[in-house]
Amino acid sequence: MESDCTVISDIEKGIKLAKKKLKEDLVFLHSFVEKNSDWKGSYIPIISGNQHPIILAMEEAGQICDVGPMAAVAGVLADRMQEEILSQTKANIAVVENGGEIIINSKEDILIHLMVKSTDLQGKLGFMFKGGSKPLGVATSSGQFGHADSLGEADTVTVFAESAGIADAAATRICNIVKGENYKESINNGIEEAKSISAIKGLLIVRKNLIGRYGNLPELVRIQSETANGTTGTDFDT
Repeated sequence: MESDCTVISDIEKGIKLAKKKLKEDLVFLHSFVEKNSDWKGSYIPIISGNQHPIILAMEEAGQICDVGPMAAVAGVLADRMQEEILSQTKANIAVVENGGEIIINSKEDILIHLMVKSTDLQGKLGFMFKGGSKPLGVATSSGQFGHADSLGEADTVTVFAESAGIADAAATRICNIVKGENYKESINNGIEEAKSISAIKGLLIVRKNLIGRYGNLPELVRIQSETANGTTGTDFDT
């Protein structure tokens, strides 16, 4: 179990705190899943009885989205890193991306680049988080790329929710539904699946050159060039 993270903050201490929290959580998770292989491999919600906050958060996300707890692992790790920044500093910007799952809390605008593999849309889509908006979790699942298990065939299923953990679990569930030779129907099936998950704020599905939308999405933008907002950021693997 590894993580590839990007943390952005206007306070350098916050980044160090986030990195420390991630390492602590990964040490615990490594130990826990080694002793609970059924929990790790479950594709359905499961309750272990363990009271560690990361286990509780993963299990809750799995219950809400009707998937196994590991479907939420990257998002929950991101949430906990951000929570550490905000609880220990007075940061105005706390953005954490962990394996593609993102949690944003910022008083400044944040541009997020969406990874899309379809020919016409590759590298061209993103969304704008407006500074001062409510915190937003973002997660993407794909049947075409990425390290996570997916039973679906969508290029990308991107979910917006209050937390990255919920978004992560929901994206997995919805992506599993988006499959079959009728691309338009498969996207509609994904949207209908999303309607049954009340915790979802918005949804964007891309399959080939078709796009499906549901709920409230941040402003979609066309990516033209790399931009920077002047904040402190770091990438790290662990």
